[in-house]
Amino acid sequence: MPRILVLNRMHLDEWPSDQVAEVLKGLAGHPDIAGFTREAPGPGRRPRRGYDANITGCFPGSPDGNREQRDAWQVTLLAEKADLVLDIHGTQNPAENFPFYGPAGRYSRLVRGTASLLGCEHAVVIEAPHPAGVLHNYVGWDLSPGHPLIEALPGLLAALATGWIPPIRPMAEYRAVDGIREMDALRVGLQREYPPFTRLPDCAMRALGLPVPAYAFSWDADRYAHTGYRGEVAVPYRDHSEGCQPNRERA
Repeated sequence: MPRILVLNRMHLDEWPSDQVAEVLKGLAGHPDIAGFTREAPGPGRRPRRGYDANITGCFPGSPDGNREQRDAWQVTLLAEKADLVLDIHGTQNPAENFPFYGPAGRYSRLVRGTASLLGCEHAVVIEAPHPAGVLHNYVGWDLSPGHPLIEALPGLLAALATGWIPPIRPMAEYRAVDGIREMDALRVGLQREYPPFTRLPDCAMRALGLPVPAYAFSWDADRYAHTGYRGEVAVPYRDHSEGCQPNRERA
């Protein structure tokens, strides 16, 4: 039977972690479903990505590093024993639900099928050091509050553990390129908010040394103010440029 590893609370400032932790608690002891939930921040802590760093930039991790590097190391070891690694993240914008995976994941029917469960028109391909680019069996979900997949999660995980592969939905693929810092967004006149996958002004992208055309996702100045970023940029996956390396410090 396939083994499923579910990652939870990789980022400390995202909504679904408590609900997912309850789901994983209810599945404790399942022979083919394992969960890895990071420790919750203490009460009154200001919003932030991680304790010592952003874990999505720390893979494959280190057993002797900071808290994020140690957690990334544990996840990497657990992922070696799993057929699917499902990483559940959150967004406050109901229009921003989307799946993401790495270049290798594009060739996995199980990864693509699990990504398709969101019913989205878009997917984002993310490269190393993000875990999507390091763990070849990885798929992530970015879910808005109240998303029905949370309630359906126990049944979906149980079905995946029996070998079920969800039907693959055709999706437009984008490649994560960079996070745009607040100061750079102000300098080139980018708006405070863009709907997901809106094409960003070509002149602004050229001024920042980014490919054209480029599109916004996870873009909201107020929501991400604590990160120092205005939002993130993606380009169509077919437009891959070896000279432009991703910066996933915010994501």
